[in-house]
Amino acid sequence: AGAAGAAAAAAAAAAAATAPRYQGVAGTVAAILREEGVRGLYRGLAPSLLLVSHGAIQFAAYEEMRALAVRWNGGRGGVPSSSTPTSSGLGGRDATALPTATLSALGAASKVVACVATYPTQVIRARLQQRQVGTAVAAGAAAMMGGLRYDGGWAAARTVLAREGVGGLYKGLAPTLLRVVPQSAVTFVVYERVLSLLSGGGQEAAAAGGTRG
Repeated sequence: AGAAGAAAAAAAAAAAATAPRYQGVAGTVAAILREEGVRGLYRGLAPSLLLVSHGAIQFAAYEEMRALAVRWNGGRGGVPSSSTPTSSGLGGRDATALPTATLSALGAASKVVACVATYPTQVIRARLQQRQVGTAVAAGAAAMMGGLRYDGGWAAARTVLAREGVGGLYKGLAPTLLRVVPQSAVTFVVYERVLSLLSGGGQEAAAAGGTRG
């Protein structure tokens, strides 16, 4: 075990000695092109494109949970039921907003749903960018990881599942949630309050127009 560790450390040191040094944006681009070619600028692109769905999943989850909250609280706490006529002109929302605590909880929960759905793609992207086959930088990282390298997104996913199980696709999820969930909780409260203000302004303008007519 000691000999294997020493060999891995030596390989990592050798790879680090030959790895490109990044200095500034232009220097970094030039080094990547020289070391990896144009493809190096697009490493991890496929997982990044899949991550575009993160926002859509979060908003879809939020709207579904919000609709359930409105129905569940129908007639209580000043929140009308789904069958109550509403005067909001924006998306058919209820004129009376849900309590701030409820909106905050829904925003946090929707972020958790989106993170659980898309976090594996972040892990795959990170693995590809750190340990892609065929680069000196990746060789150093692979040496420190026992020679493990990844050749493409599907190969990376299969390797992670085989070596680490499903949990390997969610490494680092807890710190990520601690960072983004509070932010999402606040964001959706602000979103709903601004939407409510805009809806109220639109109704007042419509009423004023009707009076002048």
